Amino acid sequence: MDAIEFDVTKQLDTFNKASSSTSFIISKSLNDIAFVNARKDLSKNMHKNMEIRNKMFGSERAIRINKSSKNDLTIELYHFKEQMGLQQFGGIELPKGKTLAVPIRKNLATYAGVPTNKKIPKSLSIPVIMNKAPRKKGQVEYKAKGVKPFVLSRGVFIRTDSGLKLLYSFVDKATHDKKLFKFQQTIERTYNIKLERNIEKNYLKILKG
Repeated sequence: MDAIEFDVTKQLDTFNKASSSTSFIISKSLNDIAFVNARKDLSKNMHKNMEIRNKMFGSERAIRINKSSKNDLTIELYHFKEQMGLQQFGGIELPKGKTLAVPIRKNLATYAGVPTNKKIPKSLSIPVIMNKAPRKKGQVEYKAKGVKPFVLSRGVFIRTDSGLKLLYSFVDKATHDKKLFKFQQTIERTYNIKLERNIEKNYLKILKG
């Protein structure tokens, strides 16, 4: 019987290529899951466990990613607001300047019509008030949302029929209670479900390519 010959050079080259691309395959899978799945799951976690007043704050785009590479198979997901770390684990927030401006949401709702579950409008944000509101008698008044805020050493005040009321209090530090954010657990769960499937998908792409 004559010998049957097969040329498997192409197949061997494909398997060698897949083997040498293992780090790339894993890195791509890690990054794909981060962008497609993990950010979405973290956004859902925030909406479930906290009151979101700012649409951007609780969106997928609020989650930033330090991507992995074939030379460094680590990936990091984090919220663009560093204070979220304090919200998750608790702790003390210190000012970057002299003081922190803590909004008095009850007074903003009662006197300026800003619901406690909504974002404070730009016209009443602390940067705008500090820039436009008077600090001494005789300076030009600043009016927004029906109130006329002015700045004193203890905070931002308005005059009402029942006396002075605080819109913002200036403090040396703010204490954050620990919240039920399960960021680490959420990410681990997402990768436990998705990673093997994504590695297989990217591996098959190499074989077919």
